[in-house]
Amino acid sequence: MRFFTERLYREMQLSSLLAVPRTKEGWDEELAFCREIGVDYVEQAHVSLAHNRKELLALLPAALHPYVLDGTLNQPYAPPELAARIADWRADFDRRQQEFGRAAREAYESVKEQLPPAARELWERSLHDAQFVSCERRPGGVIELRFDESTMGKASAPPNRLVFSGVGAATIPDDLERAYWYGEEFELVPAGFALLVLLQKEDGGFTELRIEAESLKVDWA
Repeated sequence: MRFFTERLYREMQLSSLLAVPRTKEGWDEELAFCREIGVDYVEQAHVSLAHNRKELLALLPAALHPYVLDGTLNQPYAPPELAARIADWRADFDRRQQEFGRAAREAYESVKEQLPPAARELWERSLHDAQFVSCERRPGGVIELRFDESTMGKASAPPNRLVFSGVGAATIPDDLERAYWYGEEFELVPAGFALLVLLQKEDGGFTELRIEAESLKVDWA
């Protein structure tokens, strides 16, 4: 996929982890709030850093690695140079995230009028965090995907269905069931269109689904 990638998701998670105050006053307020709700900020920060150390070292610039390794990256009252470096990384990530989002919208708009109405509806509805329930391949080039939107915070309902007809090619993970819909992209192919979906699995890993088809029908529960 070109826009919705595992790296982008991982960086988004780190961005929230590194949302730390830049001033003493900010830290005083943060620590006071944690005390009010019974949270040990220092201990929580150590646990979070240990849990994410591998990804932090993989995704953050080398200038921040010493703070990851010595355990001070997200500790209270960060020195000004560390706070500035974190702020610079977050600003760069925010800029890149906005660029990816704009590029994804532009790519969709460039093919929108040539997509089936159901594909356009799928894009506009957004299925982020919907959970896949099943995949059924039928004779005659038909694939049916079922998914549950209750995982998106919506009321529980029977699974929704995507029915692809005239399927020419499909790459569907074996462990699709109970994976979550992260983001989608559309492409045009000679026989019609392709839907690409980045999926997050229950173990935190990612996989991709791709279906090329002539038409699409959506049944909302």
